[in-house]
Amino acid sequence: MNTEPASGTPETLRAAMVRTLREDGTIRTERVAEVMARVPREHFAPEAQPADAYDPERPVVTKRDRDGLAISSVSAANVQTFMLEQADPRPGENVLEIGSGGMFAAYLAELVAPDGAVTTMDIDPEVTARTRFELGAHGHGPAATAAAARLVNEIRTWDREHRGGPGARFEVHPAGTPDGRLPAGRVVDKTHTRITISWPEKA
Repeated sequence: MNTEPASGTPETLRAAMVRTLREDGTIRTERVAEVMARVPREHFAPEAQPADAYDPERPVVTKRDRDGLAISSVSAANVQTFMLEQADPRPGENVLEIGSGGMFAAYLAELVAPDGAVTTMDIDPEVTARTRFELGAHGHGPAATAAAARLVNEIRTWDREHRGGPGARFEVHPAGTPDGRLPAGRVVDKTHTRITISWPEKA
């Protein structure tokens, strides 16, 4: 039974998740522990509250069909950890992931860096567009720069098709820009910039 706190900052929730996965034996190597502690799950599951994204046993549904049935999700952390330990990806290796969502690809990219590569595939173009956006925005893996270069068009396509809105507004600001001077929306902090992503009100 998971006895970790159900609330807190993403950082404390991430630490609690890793602690739980260590204690129950799911995490067996330091390499996997470090990656699970470093990659922010909340970036890849914006539909969920952080406490749900970091619940080791809870998958997060990211897409439903017209009848409300779940057709795409981010797997639970304990499942992803088990797969990472079983696959044991090494630096410099090339990895193919079938069934994309962004979260697991980010873990893989960190494990095969700096010279490896991850190719992630899905039959749903909406899912792959979302994955390209998330990986590019949050800078995971050797191909993050190239993915980020396509971010503007990808997020507009994903937003238009998924949310039915006019598209997202994407802006880049210097790294030291105070929060109060940034437009409302999601803020992605990079090394030298702060990226803001906002969705205009629907007409």
